[in-house]
Amino acid sequence: MTLNSESSRIKVVTFDLWETLMLEGDRWNTLRVDARCRNLAETSEKFGVEVSVEQLALAFKEMASWLESVWETDKDVTHQDQINFIIKAATNDAIIVKEEWSRQISSAHVSALFEVPPYLNPDAHRVLQEMRDSNKRVGLICNTSARQPHASEHL
Repeated sequence: MTLNSESSRIKVVTFDLWETLMLEGDRWNTLRVDARCRNLAETSEKFGVEVSVEQLALAFKEMASWLESVWETDKDVTHQDQINFIIKAATNDAIIVKEEWSRQISSAHVSALFEVPPYLNPDAHRVLQEMRDSNKRVGLICNTSARQPHASEHL
């Protein structure tokens, strides 16, 4: 069987969003974590929870180890579980995110993507056009809520 005949049997191609179709520059993730810490501190204060940017930054570092241990078991962690972990770690388990806070806390976390947005992979348009021209269906998968920076990315 030739590659072309095998290729014609493929009907659907899936792409991962982060670091495949969308990319980020050097240290962008670190800048995004910094923005998340600022946003979470400001939002938490609205609910009477005093948590510093520094405490949140340490919680993000703790979360990196926790996420790695979960991912090693081929599991993933929900966005809300990550937020709960960060708040609990930053406040030494003194605060649990209340249901009525969830939407604003989540928005504070996610809004950093708009402050430090990724950019489109320069090859993405061409590759997606090739999929379209060859009548392939395209699926998009992602779990973008938390790629933790490597130790070398922290200054």
